[in-house]
Amino acid sequence: MPVLEVWNAKNTFVVKRGKGAGYSGVDNPLFIRENNKMYYGQAADKMAELATAISQLEPAGGPGKKGSGSVDIKIEDVVVEIVTLEPPATPGLKLGVIAEDSEVWEKRVGVTPTVCALLTKLNYLVICQAGCGAAAGYQDEEYVRSGAVVYSGRTQVIKEADVIVAVTPPSELVNCSPSLRNKFVVAWIGKLLPDGKQIVAKAAAANINLIDVTAVPRITIAQKLDVLSSQAKIAGNRAVIEGAILYGKFMNGEITAAGKFDPAKVMVLGAGVAGLAAIGTAV
Repeated sequence: MPVLEVWNAKNTFVVKRGKGAGYSGVDNPLFIRENNKMYYGQAADKMAELATAISQLEPAGGPGKKGSGSVDIKIEDVVVEIVTLEPPATPGLKLGVIAEDSEVWEKRVGVTPTVCALLTKLNYLVICQAGCGAAAGYQDEEYVRSGAVVYSGRTQVIKEADVIVAVTPPSELVNCSPSLRNKFVVAWIGKLLPDGKQIVAKAAAANINLIDVTAVPRITIAQKLDVLSSQAKIAGNRAVIEGAILYGKFMNGEITAAGKFDPAKVMVLGAGVAGLAAIGTAV
């Protein structure tokens, strides 16, 4: 197995019961490097203690500090910092992030807390529907710390926002709800596909402005906006993982006490972005 030289990382935090070298007797660089911090004690107990301390933090502060507050807490050698951004007082534009429709079975979210923090610093106000990022693993508290305002109701988010951001076309768009009239909707429309063409035609008739993320030109300066390539790459990776689960045997060759197993043969149909990602993952 590969050896991970973790002590060469920029900063490391290690939970350990004591300073002993262990059964190998090998000197541990983690004990002597300045970039490493040791946190002594039973791992389960210390992690629970650390998690409890973090959960009890109350960000506080005012103008002139980082966001609305910056709090440090020190537990032995570990320092934890939580920074909360303030929503802009006079935002240039209000972006609404709504939860994906349940029948779509979509786990992604239109704006993550990390992106929300960047937008807040650019003087956008991000308004989120409560629980919009839950399926993707993001809690409402993370959005609040990133400068967003969280509303419990979907209707209020749509009413307040100038631009609605979603992954899949929201039901309000599909049904051409009057609440979206003269607003912008950013989503995966697919304007060249049959369903996408219908959405575009209906939206135009209802005075709803659409920004189709699949229609971004696939050129060099727009690489970071190319959702087709990025999602195809993920799909290729996921396809091999799903296939490996269904295969039910070792993917690579193995010689064990129970016998020898030949490596799997993987056939990838197509060698576009998804196909190349699948080949790389299969290897």
